[in-house]
Amino acid sequence: MTAEPLSKYPNPHTPDTVDRLVEAALATDGINAPREALSTAFAYTAEPVGCLITTEPGRERIRPDRLRFVRVGGEAALELSLRLFGCAGSTWDRNERNDTFWASPADPASVTAKWMLPPIEVWRAPDGKPTAALSVTMPGADRVVEVIGRASVLLAEGNGRRGYDLTADLLLNGQEDPCLMVAQVYRTPEGDFWAWPTVKGNNRTKSRHQILGTDQAALLTAPDPTAALQLWTAERNAELEHADSDEHPARLALQVAVVEARLVAGCTKPELLYQTVQAGNRRDHIHAKGRSRGTWGRGSTTHAAMLPQLA
Repeated sequence: MTAEPLSKYPNPHTPDTVDRLVEAALATDGINAPREALSTAFAYTAEPVGCLITTEPGRERIRPDRLRFVRVGGEAALELSLRLFGCAGSTWDRNERNDTFWASPADPASVTAKWMLPPIEVWRAPDGKPTAALSVTMPGADRVVEVIGRASVLLAEGNGRRGYDLTADLLLNGQEDPCLMVAQVYRTPEGDFWAWPTVKGNNRTKSRHQILGTDQAALLTAPDPTAALQLWTAERNAELEHADSDEHPARLALQVAVVEARLVAGCTKPELLYQTVQAGNRRDHIHAKGRSRGTWGRGSTTHAAMLPQLA
């Protein structure tokens, strides 16, 4: 997908348009991410609906060229390619590179450890079927904010050697490689908060939020994501009106105002979704060389039409 230079932030889609995209996705073979997760993702979509859907025998579906079947760790997953607002996505607390910074359940002291991550499970639909989404239970929304904030801070400590300044590079060239995201719900007494944490590209996600001046946790826990995004977009465009040079932060931030992302929208064995995405996450950090851009690792890719039917 070729990106055109932006002169301002595009308008977010209306709730009706988001619902239309969700219905098209749910009607598409291979996609089994839950409705709530898809709704959150499509709220951040920053491209025309006509680029994403096609009408087949009277029913809208996601265009086949936006889908890619990938094998990782012996399991199959379906990627959905979208152009999203740069403030989409969150840093993932279970990033392979940072796992040693969290308390281990095997450690006897973990019972009293502050930074003990809760168990992660697959999210099940009302009928009990597993879906392409992960689920964790938190004691409160404030804890969600804490964990996401710590995950972002830990990236600086767990980051590998990089021969350049990533944030400066994004400001200059934009984001050239897409991030890979997986759906995850944070269940709290205050309600369920749906997120798309970054399985691959955590540092890019962190840098984008830094450049855009966004609070990823605040967006994630907002009561109405669409309304929050509309407000954020209006504020950014208002800043652009006062940008008196190309070096103004608001104008530089346009480089990452819209970025390409790949969402794990389907999985043939949702029960193994976490192991599947972690296999790619782990391989990305251990075998950092010798792979083409935008892949999970050594997994093969196939056209989405060849994805096995999901039970």
